[in-house]
This record gives sequence, C-alpha cells and structure tokens, in this order.
Amino acid sequence: MEGGYVRWHTTRDDLGNEIETATFGIDDRPLTGDDKIASAHHKFDEHGNRIETAYFGADGRPVLAKDGVALVQSRFDDRGNETDVAVFGIDGQPTLNKDGAAGWRDKFDEYGRTIDTVFLGVDGQPIMIKNGYAESRAKFDERGNQVEFAYFGTDGRPVVQDEGLAGWHAKFDERNNEIERSYFGVDGRPIRIKDGTAGWRAAFDARGLEVERSYFDIDGQPILCKYGYAAVRHTFDERGNEVKRAFFGVDDHPILAGSGVAGWTAKFNERRKMVESAYFGVDGRPVAGTEFYAFITYDYDADGRETIRRLFDINHRPVKGNWGRAIIRTSYDHHGLKLQESSFDELDRPVDRSDKHWSTKQYVYDSNGQRLRTVFRDRTGKEIRGVEDD
Repeated sequence: MEGGYVRWHTTRDDLGNEIETATFGIDDRPLTGDDKIASAHHKFDEHGNRIETAYFGADGRPVLAKDGVALVQSRFDDRGNETDVAVFGIDGQPTLNKDGAAGWRDKFDEYGRTIDTVFLGVDGQPIMIKNGYAESRAKFDERGNQVEFAYFGTDGRPVVQDEGLAGWHAKFDERNNEIERSYFGVDGRPIRIKDGTAGWRAAFDARGLEVERSYFDIDGQPILCKYGYAAVRHTFDERGNEVKRAFFGVDDHPILAGSGVAGWTAKFNERRKMVESAYFGVDGRPVAGTEFYAFITYDYDADGRETIRRLFDINHRPVKGNWGRAIIRTSYDHHGLKLQESSFDELDRPVDRSDKHWSTKQYVYDSNGQRLRTVFRDRTGKEIRGVEDD
C-alpha cells in the first residue's frame, strides 16, 4: 500500500472540535502513510483555537511529521490571531523544523493582517532560517493590497534573502490587480535578483484576466527573464479559455523561449476542454521545440475525462515526444477512478517510456476507492519494480 489507507476516524469533543484523526489499514490496524503519521491529536482553548497538535506513529509513539516536528503549540490573541508558534521534537524538547526555525512570532494590524513575523531558535531568540532571513515585515495600502514586503536579520537590519532581494514594492490598478512588482536591496535601491530581473509589470483585461507580463532591469528597461523572454502575452476567448500565448524579446519581437517555441495556440470544445494545442516559431509557423512535437490532440469520454493524447510533428504526422511516446491512452472504471495509462509509438504499438522505462501504469484500489498501489509494466507486460510514480 503506497501511502493509502482504507478508512480514517475522527474524534470530536462536545464543542465539535476535532481532537483526534487516525488512519487504518485493511486489517483495521493503525496505518501510516508516506508521512509516517498514523494519528494526530489536537487540543483547543475555550475559544476554539487549536493550541496544540501532536503526531504519532502506528505504535502510538511520537513521530516526526514531514516538516520535522512531532509537536506544535500555539498561542492566540483576544481576536483569534495566532501570535506565537513553537515546535518540538520526539523528546518534547524545542527543535528546528525543516525551514530552520523552532517557532515564530507574528504581529497583526487592526484588520488581522500579518505585518511582522520573527523566526525563533530553540533558545527563543531570533534566528536566520534557511531562506536567509530572520524577520519579515509587510505593508498594505488603504484598500488592503500588500504594497511592500521586506526581509531582516537577527539584528533587525535589512538583509538579502536567498532569492537575491531585500524586499519588494507592488503597485495595483483601480480594480486591485497587481500591475507591478519591483525588487530592492538593503539600501532600498532597485536590484536584480537571481532570476536576472529587477521586477515585472502586468496588464489585465476588463474581466481581470492577465493579458501581458513583462520584465525589466534596474533601469526599468526590458530584460529577458529566466525562461528566455522579456514579455509574454495571453489571448482569451469569450469564455475565458486561454487560446494563445506568445513570447517576445527585449525588442518586442517574437522570440524562441527556453522551450524552443515562440508560443502556442489552443482549441477548446463546448465543455471548455482543450482538444488541440499547437506550437509556433517566430514566423508563426509550426515548430517542435525541445519537446519534439508541434501539435497535441486530446480525446475525452462522455464524462469529460481525457482518454487519448496524440503527439504530432510540424507536418501533422505522429511523432514521439521527449518521453518516447506518441500516443497515451487512459482508462477509467465506472466510478471514474483512473485504471490504466498506456504508452504507444507512432504506429500505435506498445512502447516503453524513455525516461522511466515503463509502458503501462495500472492503479489498484480497495472497495472504498482508496488507491492501494501502482503497478508498472513494460511493453511486454512484465512488471517493473522500484519505479517512482510521476
């Protein structure tokens, strides 16, 4: 059983607070999933605020959750804002979570918005977390839009965190769409962050759909982002489906982005399901790009579930994509649960994926529809073990 369970049980107190959640296997014994947790116990204060959560394994002993803690304790102010959080290990002693903090302390404005967060070490003092800062502060405008976010060290002075900025400023239009974000350094001046840009600008249509995003340098001039373009423009149909996306360079001319295409177009059916996508180059003609295919078509069953995906080259001939498949078929049971995904080549013959070497992926469920395991097979039908699922 791969992280699945047959049933779970929730226990509530007289006020309806969820004080315990436990999972069980097919033999009705406590069961742990991928996170190794079989049950979680919670405590609440008189106002219904959750003030403690403890995690346990199948043997009833404390266990670490995915964030590296076994126990979380919280305190709240009289408005119900969570102001203090502390985390502990299996031994009940303060410990650092996966982000490098043993807790944090939040401050809120009169509207309940977080305006200051300080991360704490096992000694209760400010600590630099793994992202490279000890404190963050936020500012909001009169409409509630967050217009500034800044990072600080243990001494309260500005610091550059791991993405390469000390903070950012944001601007909004009259409909509260964020139309600009600019990054700054410890001196408050514009700075290029690790992705190479100093910020971005966006435009929206009357429906609030983002139709353009462009990137700029510290002088406010166009610059290529990490994906290989300076601007991206979106076109939507009357139902809000994105039917075109196009990439542009610093000269505002079409450009091949990192994926090797200048953009794509899409067609949708009456149920708003995409039935075809096509990639194009700077001249507007079909192009394959780094994925090895120029067109994709999609078939669906009567319930709108994708059943067949076909890949084609620039001449509309079947072609293998970057995973070595030209056709992907998916089947479902009468409950709508996915049963099988199968791979085929250009001639509709079974083929193994070039990256993970399986041809068919089969899902096995229990009587309650919980997934028990995934079985992988090569094109000959032989089971393959030790494969990591997508």
